[in-house]
Amino acid sequence: GEPQKQYAIKLGFKDSHVFTGLYPADSELFIPIGKKKLTEKGAYPKVMLSVARYIPQKDLPTMWEAFIEANAASGNKWALQCIGFGEQFDQRIQDPSITHLGFKQPKEIESYVLNAGVYVLPSIYEPWGVAVHEMALSGLPLVLSDKVGAASMFLNSKNGFAFEAGDKEALVKVFNTIMRMSDESLWDMAEASY
Repeated sequence: GEPQKQYAIKLGFKDSHVFTGLYPADSELFIPIGKKKLTEKGAYPKVMLSVARYIPQKDLPTMWEAFIEANAASGNKWALQCIGFGEQFDQRIQDPSITHLGFKQPKEIESYVLNAGVYVLPSIYEPWGVAVHEMALSGLPLVLSDKVGAASMFLNSKNGFAFEAGDKEALVKVFNTIMRMSDESLWDMAEASY
């Protein structure tokens, strides 16, 4: 991506010798998910999805706490599904509106992505993040921390929100905004993401 390209140039590589777009999603797997989602519109899915390893760099506890707070303010109308595994899996928060699904192969997550409405990646350190590309291809609005490198290519003002990494209150505000949006506005964001 662009941040890595600028780093390579600072190291002395010539602009013409730096190539981007070489760490992409499997478009053959994810584009059909996005097409299906956007052609079979109905009520917007009130499900947030996070696909991330359960490690300190992903800062999942901040996401869980922010989600619980914002969801309570919305009348607990949303759910959060988390796909991943790692050293912090045993420390996962337990809440009726949060489901921890463990590790899934890419082909196993199709049904979860089809039934999700928003993708969230709260990392405090994330040089790229291929899952961001996967979820954009799948037609999901994006909520990304400002430390997610792939945001430079896949996040804009029409398809999602950025927040300062580690700032729970900023993430609560983003979640509150999303949870108050109309289905039509959310579908517009999904289309922009795709």
